[in-house]
Amino acid sequence: MLFYILLFPFIGYGTSVQDVNRALNNIKTLESSFLQSSNGQTVSGSLFIKRPGYVKIAYGSSNAFYIISDGNVCVFKDPLSDRPLYLSVDRLPFKKLFGKKTQLQEDFTVKVLDTLEGVTVNLLAKDYPYTIDLYLDKSHTFLGWRTIDAEGNTVRVHLKSKHINQELPSGIFKIQKQIFQKRKH
Repeated sequence: MLFYILLFPFIGYGTSVQDVNRALNNIKTLESSFLQSSNGQTVSGSLFIKRPGYVKIAYGSSNAFYIISDGNVCVFKDPLSDRPLYLSVDRLPFKKLFGKKTQLQEDFTVKVLDTLEGVTVNLLAKDYPYTIDLYLDKSHTFLGWRTIDAEGNTVRVHLKSKHINQELPSGIFKIQKQIFQKRKH
């Protein structure tokens, strides 16, 4: 036992699942720039979140990849594809994290680890083959996440210059057909 205490004195003490639920539930809106790392590449973009279930993720330039949710439908647009992909928001893990109310233990097997840097919350989905790690600082401010899908593909997102619970631009979550139509030259 002493061996364990000496090697791992900061893991598993202090932060509960209820603390994490409370921290996420306190986020009504979030606007942030971000860096995303995947497959050895890093891209930047902008993230907008509004409860319940609204999200917009824009990568790089106006011709880049978009993800927009109006609370019911989520649209994925890849500039290399002629057609966007439409999904119900209810099928996405985002809805479970930023829906009406976050209750992680209902949809995930949850492990909370207190570390020297802050808190890591490991979420294993009960109904999908993926894992999500949420990162919070010691005061439980949301810093970013990492996802690992069934094939082992990992995506890491680090939030920068966050603005929490501030007014977001009007119309930011409106799904406009023109941004998803192929450009005519």
